[in-house]
Amino acid sequence: ATLASAGTYLVYYGCMSDTMIRTNVYLRPRQKARLSAAARRSGTSEAELIRLAVDRVLDDPPPARRKPQTGFITAPPFVHKIDELLAEGFGMHGGSPT
Repeated sequence: ATLASAGTYLVYYGCMSDTMIRTNVYLRPRQKARLSAAARRSGTSEAELIRLAVDRVLDDPPPARRKPQTGFITAPPFVHKIDELLAEGFGMHGGSPT
């Protein structure tokens, strides 16, 4: 699939010395309103403010999220032979009751 067929387009501007890839960003209504106001105040485009924000996050990424821990952190030593221990406890040897 080409970039264009995947919904991504290259945008050339100025003297074509720099290229940009068009992408969509979904914002909450309050985010969009704040972005529009910030762009008006700063005299720059919303797109430029988004690019600056992306650069900030990439230059100083937030700490990675820790995955939730499940199960034992370290398994007790008998875990690897639990089936054998249960069979002994129920009086089973070789898979059949004694």
